[in-house]
Amino acid sequence: MGIFRELTLAGTALAATAAIGTAPAQAALVVNGDFETGDFTGWTQGGSTTFDSVTDDAGVVFDGDYSARLGSLTGSTLTQVLDVVAGATYTLTFALANLDKDATNSFSVALGDTTFALPDNFVPFDYGTFTVSTVATGSTLNLAFAFLNEPSYWLLDNVSVEGQNGVPVVPEPTTWAMLLVGFGVVGSTMRRRRKVVAFS
Repeated sequence: MGIFRELTLAGTALAATAAIGTAPAQAALVVNGDFETGDFTGWTQGGSTTFDSVTDDAGVVFDGDYSARLGSLTGSTLTQVLDVVAGATYTLTFALANLDKDATNSFSVALGDTTFALPDNFVPFDYGTFTVSTVATGSTLNLAFAFLNEPSYWLLDNVSVEGQNGVPVVPEPTTWAMLLVGFGVVGSTMRRRRKVVAFS
């Protein structure tokens, strides 16, 4: 049994959101967050990426068939730009492990304006689940991992970003259209009722 660690961070900004009904399940905001394509499809790589890869090696995969193995000697990044709703709260969840002791390493992740970083040259640990929350200030949200690990590796898997209530806060166009039609029907009904009450 590996060591389980959980860390929760919250952004400093506050936002009030209102929900009407139950939001339908939607596509994941993060593309290929579980690396099950067997490569970095959906991610933009930066920096020195020679020793960054997606692996199916037994004993290092957290879930499914693949995990990312990140061993940049001088520093590299994995980034995505997510489509979101301004003012909504989003939570990043990911599984992370550090393979070896006596390694020179660093690891940080930024979700919008919120950043989390482990201390440099951090001790080895088995997979743990980490969470970071922030409030979107615009229609996109930057997700950026930055790391180095020499001569060992970070292991990263199951990267996901979700909105409140456990679903991505990105309504589909048809959902918005239905809500607007619904609001119009309700408004029309209320106006008719007010007229009936006024003249009865």
